[in-house]
Formats: sequence, C-alpha cells, structure tokens
Amino acid sequence: MRWFASLFALMVLVSCESDAPVSERLVSGEVYFSQGSGQELILISRGFGGEGLGAHRLTYELAPDNKLKVSYSLASVEQPIAEEAFELSSELAHQIRREVWRLRPEKFSADLLNDWPTLPLGCERRGLHDYPEIWVIFLPDESKPEGRTFDLPRTESCSSSAAEQSRLLIEGAVASFPNSMIANEFNKAMSAYDPYNYSQDSQAIQSLAN
Repeated sequence: MRWFASLFALMVLVSCESDAPVSERLVSGEVYFSQGSGQELILISRGFGGEGLGAHRLTYELAPDNKLKVSYSLASVEQPIAEEAFELSSELAHQIRREVWRLRPEKFSADLLNDWPTLPLGCERRGLHDYPEIWVIFLPDESKPEGRTFDLPRTESCSSSAAEQSRLLIEGAVASFPNSMIANEFNKAMSAYDPYNYSQDSQAIQSLAN
C-alpha cells in the first residue's frame, strides 16, 4: 500500500501545481495557471523615441512551443527590421510563463487596439497620452487582435509597490532569456538616446539593422 500512498501524494502535488492560483498577483482578479496555460503567445515590448509607445521598439515573443523571437521594429514599418530566434528549455519556459502570469489580466479583450489595458494594483491611467514603459500581451491566436494586455506605467506616472514589483518581474524574465545581440544594441541606443537630437533616430536604425 505504500506505493499507492506515494502515488496519491504525487497526484495531489501535480494537481495543485497544474491548477493553482498564481501567487502574489500584481493586477486585480484571480487567474489560475494550469498545464494548458502555455498555449498563449506572450509578447513583452518596450520602445523609445518619437511619440506614443516609441518609434523604436524591442519585442520578445515567447511561443507555445518554447521558441523565443527577439525583434527590433519601427512603429511606422509593419515588418521587423531585425530578428533573432532561440529555443528555451521546457523548464525555463514554464518558469517564465508562471512568473509572467502574475501580470496576466483577468479581462479578455476582443479589441486590443482600442480597449484600455490592465495596470498594476494602485495605478491609474492619467489620460490618453499616459503611455506605458513596457507592455505585455497574452495572445491565444496571434492572427487576431484578441487577448489580454498589461501596461507597466513609467515611474513618473505610477510608483506603487505592485508597479515596482512588476518592473522587477519583467526585468528578471528578460534577463533569463538567452543573450541577444539585438536586445543589447537596442538597450545601448535607448540609454544614449537624446530626444532633442533628431539625427539619433537614423543612427539607431543603422546600428540595430546591421
């Protein structure tokens, strides 16, 4: 009977792991993480320069098959200018998804382009021009603009405890990804960016596209 008790304990442990509330949620609502939770495409994006979300954009795409794509794009151009592809181990991909799900909104949107995104606890959108620093999108079908969007506000807009924890969580997830030349060059260009020096836009494009 010992083997039966051990098997039962293992089944309980797996059940708890595969259908349990995500701990320490950083947005409102309750979301359960299950074995099927890896079927969404997760995008993490940030930008700089220009208006809105940024003329220059860096995006990480974690696919259900654990493939990771890192891309640099311009807001004015539909196709990415540069891309890199990686494959994560199933353990690392699972760990990242479970952590990032702490930001996954409860609300599902059928129109991501026009609906208001979810913000960290303690934050409020301060108008149409209160653009985020980083945005995270959960897409069940990448061919449709439907899913869930989380916006991390800039520190001057909101510095709540949940916002700071969200920033650390995203930075930790990105740091666990494989080293990316595109991400490295993007971060250098973003750090050196001078909003009053318009010639830097063309310089950033050249350095990131090469």
